[in-house]
Amino acid sequence: NSNGWICRAIVEPDGLEHDDGINGFTAENYYGTMADPTSKDPKKKNPTPTYVMSQINMPEKDKLTLVAEIESSKLHKGKNSGAPKSKGGPPVPETSKPPVTTGGIDVQSLGRDIMYVARAETRVKQGEKMKTCAGVSAFRSSLKFPHTGPLAFGAKVEERIKLNKKLRLNMTAGAIGGKAADGKTNQYLKGANVQFMIKGNKKKGEPTKLQVIGTAMHWKKDIALGGDIQAIQMVGPDSALTARANLNSRGSGSVQLRLTSTDTIKYGLVGLVPTVTAIWGFLTGNM
Repeated sequence: NSNGWICRAIVEPDGLEHDDGINGFTAENYYGTMADPTSKDPKKKNPTPTYVMSQINMPEKDKLTLVAEIESSKLHKGKNSGAPKSKGGPPVPETSKPPVTTGGIDVQSLGRDIMYVARAETRVKQGEKMKTCAGVSAFRSSLKFPHTGPLAFGAKVEERIKLNKKLRLNMTAGAIGGKAADGKTNQYLKGANVQFMIKGNKKKGEPTKLQVIGTAMHWKKDIALGGDIQAIQMVGPDSALTARANLNSRGSGSVQLRLTSTDTIKYGLVGLVPTVTAIWGFLTGNM
């Protein structure tokens, strides 16, 4: 409408549950996305982008789900945020950019309970190769209002490093603390994650070629370690071969090999071989 609200109906994809086939709707809006540099009003000259969304869905009778979100970002500009000038020479390029803080509130129905999440994150870009992120969050699950129910807090710190045009290194550490089900015992969960990536060629639309992830988690004097590696190799212009393997400290893991293609039918026909073999064995009684 004229106020910027976008409303969409949620339609049952497999059939018409109701007479009109609509199970729910989604409404969303964006505020402060357009800045007016010539305006004297600070709110119009440097607006605060805000996103509002709500969704109500009833996939089955007497089963109503609710999802709502509001998120806003703020750029912290200082008085001397411009590029510094050298004496008698051209301006010196900035080594860091102003930090950006993003905060939001999420509300979601979880069975009979309602889940409330408040979160905030600040990102600081130091030059062209490093970005530091720090965030906090609070979680509460309640039957009605957010002032009752179990409460938990979380915090994280993340460092993103661009080693070169293709190599990326991400390091994250975080912790969550809150009350146990009895409402008396404090519980804490700590974790860390290290991710190494080799990016593909963006101009050619190539995905990430190699991704290696290592995780560590500590809870109740128990430490769990895990590793995951994924490699993608393009097979022609429209096909990709993906290999993935993971393993954890408890001895469980998996190995996957997948071939995907957008318009090459011959690769899809390979799947007919085991299917036909299984049907033939069932008909002849050899299974």
